[in-house]
Amino acid sequence: MKEQNLLLLGPEEGDKAERFEAERKALLSACPELETETYYANDNCEKEAIASLRQPSLFASTRLIVIKYFESVKKGSSFQKALSEYISSPEKGVYLVMLSSDTSSPFDKGHKNLETVVFYEDYDNNKVRWIRNAFQKNGFKVSDDGIEEILGSVENNKADMKSMIDSISSYYKTKGMNGQVLSSEEISSVVSREKGETGYSLFSAIAERNLEKALLVLSAINLQDPRGLVAAATILSGEFRLLEDAAMKRKAGKSDDEIWKEASGLQTGPFVFKGISFKKRAAMQNGMRRYSLDEIHEIVRYLAASDTTLKTQGGESFPLFQTIVYNIVVNGGEKKNLASLYPEGLEIKLM
Repeated sequence: MKEQNLLLLGPEEGDKAERFEAERKALLSACPELETETYYANDNCEKEAIASLRQPSLFASTRLIVIKYFESVKKGSSFQKALSEYISSPEKGVYLVMLSSDTSSPFDKGHKNLETVVFYEDYDNNKVRWIRNAFQKNGFKVSDDGIEEILGSVENNKADMKSMIDSISSYYKTKGMNGQVLSSEEISSVVSREKGETGYSLFSAIAERNLEKALLVLSAINLQDPRGLVAAATILSGEFRLLEDAAMKRKAGKSDDEIWKEASGLQTGPFVFKGISFKKRAAMQNGMRRYSLDEIHEIVRYLAASDTTLKTQGGESFPLFQTIVYNIVVNGGEKKNLASLYPEGLEIKLM
C-alpha cells in the first residue's frame, strides 16, 4: 500500500475484493508472519478495533486490521473521529483497510496518511463483455438471453457474478457440456437452486401486494442467512426507485417500450444505468398496477428512512423488516407498528 491506511469505497465488490486481496498478498509476501484481524463496523466494534490498532502484537511485527461494512461509520461519529486521529499518527507495522459500499468517505479530503479508492459499477456493455469472457475462461459460451439472466438474477457486481458463473460452469461440467452455449433456461435452473429467495423475489411478491407471500419470502431469506437481510433491503430500495421512475414515465404518457428502455433507478456513481430487463418487467407491471404513484413515492421515502436502522441491526433486523414489509403492502408506506396490529406476535411458518 502506498499508505499504511486504505479506504476502499463503492458498490463494485468484485474489483474492490481484487484490490484488497492484492494488498493482502503483497503484505504477506513481504511479511510471512503477517497477523490479520477483522472487525465489522455494524457490530459495535469501535472500542475493540481502536484498542487493537494501538496495541502491539506479541507474535507478529506486521499486522493487517480490516474493518468491513464501513458504510455504517458516519462523519462526526465517535468511531470516525477516533479513526481519524489514529490515521493521522498510525502505529508502525500496522496496516488498516476499511471496506465500504458507499461512494463517499466520512473523512476529510486529502486526509494525511490515507489512500482512498472508489470502485464504481461498470458500464452495462462492459459487464456483458466481462460475463461472456468469464464463461469462456470456464470453457463455456453463453447466449445473449443467458447474459441477461445473470444480470437480472445477481447483484450487479463482479464478485457475485463470478461466484454464480463458477457455480453454473461447475454444474454443467459435471454433465459433460463443456464448450456448449448455455441458454437463459439452463442458467435460470441453476440460479434458482443456488440463490433461493433474494431481494428481487421479495420485491416481486411485494409488487403483487401479496402480504403472506412477501413475508414467506422474507422468512426464507432470514433462514438462509440473516446477514442476507441487509442485501435484500438494498435491492428492495433500488427496485422501488426503479419502479418510481417507471411509474412517473407512464404518468407522463410514455409507452411501455419507452419505459423499458429509459427507466433508471438510484445513481450509485458517475454513471446512470437505464432500462428494465425482460425478467423484471412482470414485477414492475404488477407494482404500477397495484400501487398508486403517491404510494410509491411514500414507499421510497420510507425505505430510505429505514435504511440506516436496518444496516445497523444487520442480522437482527428481521422483526423490523417484517414491519416494513407490512407497512408497504398494507399501508402503502405509511408507518404503523406491527405489534399493535398483532399483539400476540406474528409467526410465519415455511411449508
